Parts: sequence; C-alpha cells; structure tokens
Amino acid sequence: MARKTYYQISLRRFFILMTLVAAFIAWVGVRYHESQSEHVAIENLQQAGFYFSKGSTPKFHPIQWPLSSYLDGQPFQQRRHLDLYFDQETIAPQTLNSKPTKKSYSVLESLTLFKRLESLYVSKTSASALKITPADLDPIKNLRGLTNLEIRLPLSGDVSLLANGQFPKLERLAISDVSQLSDDAFKNIASNGSLKTLVIYCDEINETQLAELTVLKRLESLQVWTKQLVISEAAVSQIARLKNLKSLILTAKNVPDLKPLVQMKRLQHLNLAGKLQAKDLTPLSSCTALTRIELSGCQLEDSCVVKLEAVPNLESILADRDCLSKEAYDSLTAAGISVRHDRLRNVVLQSDLIHFDGMDHEVDLEKSGFSISIDRSGELLASVEVVTTGKHAPLDEVFHLTSPQFKIPADWREPSGKVFDEVVDVEYGNFFCGYHVYPTSNRLEFKKVSANSIHVIYRFTTDGGADDYHLDATLPLK
Repeated sequence: MARKTYYQISLRRFFILMTLVAAFIAWVGVRYHESQSEHVAIENLQQAGFYFSKGSTPKFHPIQWPLSSYLDGQPFQQRRHLDLYFDQETIAPQTLNSKPTKKSYSVLESLTLFKRLESLYVSKTSASALKITPADLDPIKNLRGLTNLEIRLPLSGDVSLLANGQFPKLERLAISDVSQLSDDAFKNIASNGSLKTLVIYCDEINETQLAELTVLKRLESLQVWTKQLVISEAAVSQIARLKNLKSLILTAKNVPDLKPLVQMKRLQHLNLAGKLQAKDLTPLSSCTALTRIELSGCQLEDSCVVKLEAVPNLESILADRDCLSKEAYDSLTAAGISVRHDRLRNVVLQSDLIHFDGMDHEVDLEKSGFSISIDRSGELLASVEVVTTGKHAPLDEVFHLTSPQFKIPADWREPSGKVFDEVVDVEYGNFFCGYHVYPTSNRLEFKKVSANSIHVIYRFTTDGGADDYHLDATLPLK
C-alpha cells in the first residue's frame, strides 16, 4: 500500500514538472516570436526610410545611426519608447514583406509589432521634403497602450487616428509643424479624455476649435501656439472652465480681458503671447497658485505692470524684448519678483557704459581698466578691458570686452582729445555679449587723462558692420 502511494505521488510530480516545462517552452516560443516580429518591424521601417536615434541623443537633433549600432543589446520585447525619423518624400503606399511571419505590413503598421510601446515620437529629418496625409498615420491607432504621442510632421486637415477616444491611456499629446487642422481634428483630439498635457503648434486655429478642447476635464497643461488666432473674452471664459489647468500657454494676435481667469485657482504658469488689450492685470491676483508669468509680443505700461505685484505667490516673470521698462523692472524686483527679459526699455546711462543693441550696460570699474605696454621695438601699445555689472542686462548676464592693441605716441597723456585708429595686426579684440563678436573698424579717443584714470570713448563695428558698439567710461590705469 505504501509503495502504491509512493508511485502515485511520483507520477503526480512528473506530470506537474512536464506541465511546467511545456509552459516554459510555450513562453519561450511566444517571446521568440515577438522578438522576431519586432526585428521585422525595425527592418521594415528602416528600409522605408526611417531612422532611429540612440537614447542619449536629443530628439530634436537626432544623429542617424546604422541599424546594427542602434539595435545591439536592445531587448525589443521590453521597449517602451521609440523615436522615429523619416528621411524620404512619402510614407504610403509602400508595402514591405516580412519573411519570418510571411505577412505584409504597410510601413507604419510595422509599429504594431512593438507590443509594449508606451511612448512614440514621429518626425521627419530636416532634409526630408515629406508629403503626408493624416490617413497615412492611421496604423498608429493600433498602439492603444500609448501614454505619450508626439507627431512633428507637416500635417493638414483631420487627425483621424485620434478619433473615438482611440487611446484610453494617452496622457500627453503634442502635434507640431502643422499649417491648418479641421474642426473634426479638434473633436478627435477632445475625444481622448485621459489627456493631461496637450501641445498644439498650428499656424491657424479659430475659437470654435479651441472650444472643443474644454471637455478635457483632466487637462493640467494646455499649450496653443498659433499665428492667426484672434481671441475674444468669451473664448477666454471657455478656457477658464478647465479648472484643473496648472499651465496655460496661449498665443494670439490679441489678449483680451483677463477677468475670466479668476476661476483658475490651480493655475501655476501662465504665458500670454500677443498684443495685450487688457490694461488691467488685477484679475490675476485671484490666481493664488500662480508662480510664473510669461509676457511676450506686447509693451506694457508701467501702471499696468506693477499690478502684478499683487499676485500673492508670484515668483518670476519672463518678459519679451521691450515688454518692460527699466522703472517697471526695478519696481518688480524690489517686490521680490525675479524678472527675466530679452531687453528693457529706457535703459539710458550718462557715463561708464557700453552701448549696444539699443541699450546701455553699466561698466564695473573695479574689474575694468586701461592698459599700457611696450613691445620689443619700443612702441607703446594701449588696450581696453571692460567687464559689465550685469545690472538690467538680459538674464543678468555679465559681458566682457577686450579691445585690440592700439599704437600710441610717447606723449599720449598730453594733450587730451587724441584719436587712434591704428591697430596692431597680430592682436585681435573680442566682445562677449552672450555670444562672441570681434571688433573691426576700431576707433579709440582720449577725452581726459588724470594721474590714475583715463576717460576714453571706444567705438567699433563687427563683421556684420551694422550695429553700433561704443564704450564711454573713465577707466583706471593699469
């Protein structure tokens, strides 16, 4: 009896072991088939003109690598993200054959073989004159597991692949390089109710299309970049219904009354790009979560700007070129708000300045100086070295100027008013003003010489020749 029980237990263990072995073999077969399918997908896509960037390469500046370099050691069955770049003139109707599966796939249908793909970026290379229709992208809709989709292609019309809430897990969608989208395209975008981030770069958008997006109740970030939108207060009111928005970027030809934004209690980042018609920014003080504001394409009066000091948690303002005056800048910074700008209005100094790009920059006299040296032949050589303080400069940046060496006479101290144009050929000047420029057509004038300092005016142009650069400062002698 004991021996019979022993054999029954052994036989049961054997069957369990065989079942596990069979399951393992089946799993290996599935994984092998998926791996082969994904190899086919890669081969098909590259044959059709697509390229892949390595993960370390920024996607907007892709380096095109051979297939073997890109795929070495890459576990296809685990791939979650794919950057795809197209380098030909058309996607459809090319069909490629898959030898391992003996099945034909259109180019983008090959993407469906990436079973676990969650993030997809599709673009054309800068050299590609790609001609594409929205229907060419329809195979992408089979990737229902996508959480992030970015399409950077010259589309126009509809975006049918987004219809009927095709991507139930999609949280981020970015569409750019688009000239014009239809009303249906915005309806299709709005059907994906899981979206939290939406980015649209489109030349032409109207208010009707914008209104379609207000059903996206989970949306936390909305970026609408366009050239032709003229927006009304009613449209702003509709956008304000997106109560969960934390970031709003809206470019338009105009920006009307901001009163509807008082409803947006979660808004943290606001970018208003366009001609600001609203003269009263007081409504923004009700946006208690607002910490960052960007203003571009407008020139704000000082009385309007200072109202931003009432926004309770405002930390920073990013202003476009000539958007703010020097006085408004000083008032905002005194209130503890960080202000970044491309250029301020009304920055005019009377002395100790470098002037360029329509603005005066203050010279740091402790770090600047006028140098005299003697070369091997006994010639006197003079040069200017100047550092700015960064006050009122874009991004508070400090600039550096080093002039070429000028040949000057032995009696350079007397009298004042000497002008020098002769430059030693082997010595070049340099002006770093966020980028490097090299002085040409140099002219140095001595205005007043004292025991320890010299008042000079130094003018120069650059290789471009159009801009006026000049230094007017009393520098210490070194």
